[in-house]
Amino acid sequence: MRLQMCHDALIPLPPLLLPMEQQKSSRAIYWFLTLLSVTAMILLFVFKPEWCWVSFPFVATFLAGALDAI
Repeated sequence: MRLQMCHDALIPLPPLLLPMEQQKSSRAIYWFLTLLSVTAMILLFVFKPEWCWVSFPFVATFLAGALDAI
């Protein structure tokens, strides 16, 4: 964990506050979640087409994470 000077004291910074190049990111989990949500979207489209739109935010969010856009 990186230490940052703050008011003359060293405090640990949580990983979310570190610069992007210092964060450890696993894009494999995002790709898995993308495939899982696309599968759910297809199943919803086949069996309950009126509920297909519910999976769109998950597909978009996980795809953006997998592509390292967020």
